[in-house]
Amino acid sequence: MSKIPDIIEALGGATALAEHLGMAMTTVASWKARHSIPVEHWPKLLEIATSQGIDLSYEQLVHIHTAAPAD
Repeated sequence: MSKIPDIIEALGGATALAEHLGMAMTTVASWKARHSIPVEHWPKLLEIATSQGIDLSYEQLVHIHTAAPAD
């Protein structure tokens, strides 16, 4: 996964991820559109990824957030 939208889709899409996080789907959809997930949500994101057998790390999240966006 090299982009935020890829991560969100891998975790079930905006609706499913929002349910896991206990927030509005529009919030997660805005992250996808902005290609950015607030850092305070990263621990829960990694927890969800682990529970779904998805390989995701803090290092990957940092790299994705600091790399130039590629559409």
